[in-house]
Amino acid sequence: MRTSSLRHRLAVATTIGAAALIATVGMGGVASAATPSDPAGGATPAYPSFNNGNVEGIRGSGSDTTFFVMQKLSDLYTGAGLYGCTLNTAAGQTLFNWSAPLTAPANQQTTCQGTWLQENVVFTSGQATITLQSGGNFPAITAGTAIQAPAAYLTSGTTVLSGGGTNTLTLSNTALASSTGTPAETQVGIQTGVTANVSTTDTVDNWNRTEVTQGVDDVGSGAGQNQLCGSVNSPLPVDFARSSKPAGSCATGYTGVLVGTGYAKDAVPAVDFQNVNPSAFGATANTSPYASVNGGLIGPVAKGWLPGDNVAGPYSGTAFSNVYNNDNGASSTNPTSTAYRLWCASGGTGATGQITDWGQLTNLGPNLQVVNVTENGTATVTVSGTFPSAVANGQTVTGPNIPSGTTVVSGAGTNTLTLSAAATGSSTTATLTFAIGTTLSVGNGAPIGLPIRIVGVNASSGTTFTFAGFVQSGVTGGNCSSTANQNAANDPNPATAPTPNSAHIALENNASNVSDFAASDFPGDAASQATEVATSLYFESNGVYNSVPYAGSVSFTYSGTNHQYSATKVTENNASTTTGNILQNSYPTARTLFNIYNSQNVRASTAGFLNWICDSQSAITKGKDNSTGLNFDAEVNSTITSFGFTRLDDVSTAPSTATPADGISAPNTSCASAAPGGVGNGQPAITSVTNPQS
Repeated sequence: MRTSSLRHRLAVATTIGAAALIATVGMGGVASAATPSDPAGGATPAYPSFNNGNVEGIRGSGSDTTFFVMQKLSDLYTGAGLYGCTLNTAAGQTLFNWSAPLTAPANQQTTCQGTWLQENVVFTSGQATITLQSGGNFPAITAGTAIQAPAAYLTSGTTVLSGGGTNTLTLSNTALASSTGTPAETQVGIQTGVTANVSTTDTVDNWNRTEVTQGVDDVGSGAGQNQLCGSVNSPLPVDFARSSKPAGSCATGYTGVLVGTGYAKDAVPAVDFQNVNPSAFGATANTSPYASVNGGLIGPVAKGWLPGDNVAGPYSGTAFSNVYNNDNGASSTNPTSTAYRLWCASGGTGATGQITDWGQLTNLGPNLQVVNVTENGTATVTVSGTFPSAVANGQTVTGPNIPSGTTVVSGAGTNTLTLSAAATGSSTTATLTFAIGTTLSVGNGAPIGLPIRIVGVNASSGTTFTFAGFVQSGVTGGNCSSTANQNAANDPNPATAPTPNSAHIALENNASNVSDFAASDFPGDAASQATEVATSLYFESNGVYNSVPYAGSVSFTYSGTNHQYSATKVTENNASTTTGNILQNSYPTARTLFNIYNSQNVRASTAGFLNWICDSQSAITKGKDNSTGLNFDAEVNSTITSFGFTRLDDVSTAPSTATPADGISAPNTSCASAAPGGVGNGQPAITSVTNPQS
C-alpha cells in the first residue's frame, strides 16, 4: 500500500477537520475502512464482490481480440489491490478467512487480517450449542454474528443466535461431529466487528488483493472456452475465458455450464486494400503471375481500376465498398449472396457460382471491359470461352486498334464478334470496352484476369466465428458453417510455392500479416507483393482496426523505404460501423465481447473480478485510484474505449435488434444478472459461486 503520502495527509487532517480528510482520501469511503464492502461483512463470500479474505491468483485465456484490453483491466484491478486488505504478517494473528490450525506459517501473507475472534470450543454432534473450552465466558456477541469452524464440525454460513457474554452459544445449525475442545482443529472464528484494516484501505476495489493474469498458451475464443471446460489441455489453470463469441457448451464427457458476461461491443468488418496502388512500385517481374495483366503495371483494383485505365486514374470500374449477405434472393436454401459466393461457394458458374475474379466485383459497366481479346487486323475479334452475356449486337466498342464509331454487328453470346470496322492492328492481349448501357450487379461483372485472394484467419477465433456466420448467410449445410476459410488462397508464385501449397492463414485482427505473406511469396518484387495485397480480402475486429494502426494496415519495402497503407473497411448490407449501428445490432457483424465463466466451478475471486468489470457504480460503488486520482469505474470505461470498443455494463439497455444479420446473438445485457428486477437493475452478472474459499 502507498501509505507515505497518505500518512502526511492524515497528519494534516488533524488540523483541518474530518470533512477535509474524507475529501482528500477520495470517493469510496476508504477513510473509515471498517469492514470489507461485502453484504455479509465476513469471510463467507457474498454477492457482488465475494470477498473471502484470501490472496489468490486468477487467470484468463482465449481471445486474441480481447487480450490487450483484458490485460489492461487486469492490471487496473490488480493495482487496486495495493490499497486492499491489511495482510497477515505473523503466525498467530487473527485472520479474516482462517484455516486450521490458525497459527500455521502457511497463513502468513496469504490471507487478510480481519474481524474474527479465535476460541477453542466443545462441539456435541447434533446439538446447536457450543461451550467455551476454557470455562470462561464468550464476549458480547449479537444475534446474527457469523461463526466459522472446520468443515468437519460446522456447516458454512452458520451464525450465532444467542448466548453472548455467557459460556455457551446457541447456533443456527447443529454440529456435524463431537470434539473435546482441546485439539486446534476445534478452534472457531467469531466475527467481533473489530477490524485490522487501516484507514487507507480500499474496501471496495480488490480488497482481497487478487492478482489477475492473462494467458496466451492457446489463443482463440473457442480454445479458451474449451480450456475452461477441460476438453483442451492448459499448462496453467484457466478461471475464465476471454471470448469474442457467445458461450458454447462443454463437449460430452466434460463438466460445466458456460456463462458469458458481456462487457463490450465490437463488430467484424470485411476490409480491402483500396489505398494500395501496385504501380507505385513499377511493373511486376516478367516471371510474376500478374505480368500478363496490363503488362504487369497494376492499379488499385479494389478502388475500381480496370486494365484499360490509367494506373493513376480516373478509374472506370466500380470500387468494392460494400458486401451483402442478403442479395440476389439469398436464403437458407439459395446460396446466392455476394458474401457466400466469395467466401463459401466452391466452383459453379453464373449467379450462384463462386466469385473468383476482381472483374466480377468491379467491372460492372456501363462501360464493360473485356480483357485478352485477340485482334488479327480484320473485322473479327475473339476470346477464349465466350464474350460476356451483357455484350450485345449494336453496342459501341472501343479499344486499341479499333476505329472510332465501331459497333458490334454479330456474334453476341459466342467467342467471336464481327465488328462494323476492321481492326487496324493485331494483338492477343487487347482490352476492349463495350458500352452495354447498364450496370451489372456486384458479383456478375466481366473477369479481368486478377484473382480474388481470400485471406484465411485463425479458425478457433471468435472473429472468424462471427464473420463465418455473416458469409454463411443462413445457408443450411453451407461450406462456411465453422470457419470463413473455405476459399483461403495460398502462395500464387510458382517459384516460391511450397509442396503442399497450403492456404495462408493469418492471425485474427492483424492486416499486416497480408503483406507479410506477400513479402514471402515475392521476395524482392514489391510490385507483385503489392498486387497480391491489392487483390486480397480480409476481415478483422472493428475495435482493433480503429485503435491499432499497425494491425489495420499493410506495408512494403521499396528502394530502402517502408511504405505503409491503411486497409479500407467495407460496409456490410450498406451499414457502416457507427457506434449506434453496432450497439443496436444494425451492423450485420455486430458482436458482444465476453468474459466467460464455468458456473459449476467459479471461484469467489473470479466472480468478484468479473462483477467489478460489469458494475456501473450500482452494486459496487468503486473508489478512487490513488495512483491516478481518477475513479476506478471511469478508468474501466476509458480503458475499454481506448481499445476501440463500446462498454456494456449492468444497466445497459437491450438492442433494438436482438440478433444481427450474421445470425449470432449479440446481447447488450449479459452483465446484468438474473436476480429479481431483471435487466437494468444494477446487478452484476454473477450472484453465486461454487468455490467460495478458493
